[in-house]
This record gives sequence, C-alpha cells and structure tokens, in this order.
Amino acid sequence: MKNSQAVVKSTVSNVTTAAVSTQCKPARLSVDSIGIDAFIEKLMRVGRTGQGMRLVRHADGSKRHFYGSAYAAGTGASYLHLSHVWQERLRGNHETQLVNRIYGFYEELNRRYCSPRLYNMFQDVFNVMPLTALVGERILCMHGGLSPELLNGKSLDVLRDIIRPLPDPPNPSLPLDLLWADPDARTAKFKFSIRGVSCTFGTDVVNSICEKYGLDLICRAHQVVQDGYEFFANRKLVTIFSTPHYCGQFDNAAAVMHVNKDLLCSFKIFRPKFPKAGKSVAIKAK
Repeated sequence: MKNSQAVVKSTVSNVTTAAVSTQCKPARLSVDSIGIDAFIEKLMRVGRTGQGMRLVRHADGSKRHFYGSAYAAGTGASYLHLSHVWQERLRGNHETQLVNRIYGFYEELNRRYCSPRLYNMFQDVFNVMPLTALVGERILCMHGGLSPELLNGKSLDVLRDIIRPLPDPPNPSLPLDLLWADPDARTAKFKFSIRGVSCTFGTDVVNSICEKYGLDLICRAHQVVQDGYEFFANRKLVTIFSTPHYCGQFDNAAAVMHVNKDLLCSFKIFRPKFPKAGKSVAIKAK
C-alpha cells in the first residue's frame, strides 16, 4: 500500500480499528439496513453525529421486508432532515426492477398507495443511484463486490464511466458484479456464483485490486455476517451488515463502520436482544 500502513486491532468486542495515513472527512458506513423501522431510525441517529459528516449507506432499502416502501420513502425525507450531513446512498441489488418486483415491493406499493405509477417512479430513482463510493481515496465501497472488468481496468475511471440512468445490468457486466459479487476464500481469481448471477472472487483478486489502485480497504455488504462485520483477505476487505436478527431467522448482530478524518475505522455493534426463557412450571398429574 503506498504511503500507508494498515494496522488493525480486532477483538470480538465492539471496536475494531484500522490505521491509514490519508486525511478525509469523517464518514459512517451502514449497509443492508433492512427489516425493522425502529432500528433504521436508530442507525440514522448514529450516523447523524458530527458536523461535516458523510453518511454512506449501501441501499437495499426495497428488500424483502413488509415496510420496504416506507423505508425507501423515509430515506428521501432523511436527506432533508440531515441537511448538515453529506450523504451518499449506494445502489443495492434489490434496487433493480427484476429483483424488487419479485420480493414484494410492487405488491406493497399497490396495497399501501394503490399506485403502480409510484413503483415505476421508484425504479427511475434506483436507476440513477451511484454504484460505488471512494472515501479518502483509500476506501472503496460498493454493495456487492469486485469484477474482472475492475481488475483489468487501467484506473478507477472504469467506475466513473458507468453511464446512468442504468436499468437492470446485464449478466455478466461490471455494474452487475458491483451489485451481486461475493468474496470466497476457496476461489482463485473469479468463479461463477452459486447465486446464479455474477461471480465469486478470491483473496488474490482483493490483493491485486488494492495494490493496483492504491486502496487500503474495500467495504461491501450483501451477506449476513454473525458479528455485523467480517474481514476477508487479511483485512483488506470488510463485509458489513446493518440489520440484527435478520428476517427473524438469524441471531446475527448489526454493525456500522465509522471512518474518522485520519481514516481510522471503528465499528459500532448492535446485538439483538432476545427475551429470557421463562421458568418452567411442573404440573403434577392427579
């Protein structure tokens, strides 16, 4: 890594720190914040602290939960409410019509607002959302993962040159991989994904892209991870998931990553609270 040395101190507790030399505006990164309206509001309060703060959110607001439309609409309102916070909302794989039409977003909008036209208006917004963000020139963010086109590109202009509005990306393509690709320690280079779309990529790809573009960290979402965040490729890539107790089926924690002006990264962990099991009462048969 040029002009920097990444030093990460990690524990299974609430804070992990990565030291990088470059200066930047503070940022909070939350990803895949889906499922619970009250918790989404809590994430917004966490991201609201500090003047000049950048809030980078990895979308999937229209994902598979009952209040998808309320969350998507509420996100627009939050832009106005957090006027002192510079926000970048990245597009997720569920901000594509092919996916959110299947997972109930269309049905919910019709049930709640009786307006198929509103659904099409949301698609117009999703089609112009950015796919990546670069924090302090050293941390590259996207919802999904890395792509062969990014590995073979000459500069990060390959990302800047993506034309929007962008309807559902073709398979394969760079935009599709940015929305769908996953890391896999058993993969060398790239491999077709078992999701049936896009690809998986190995540690060698992460190392090559970080060295090629002078990056210290790649930050992505797209997968449930037990502690809310999970490192990959010797901590050059981190997966962050910002919904605890996902779909009511997992006991996973949620996380938000904070990046200060010195590119020091720390994680705020939200662990789900489950009711304590009640005492069993023995009933004697007569």
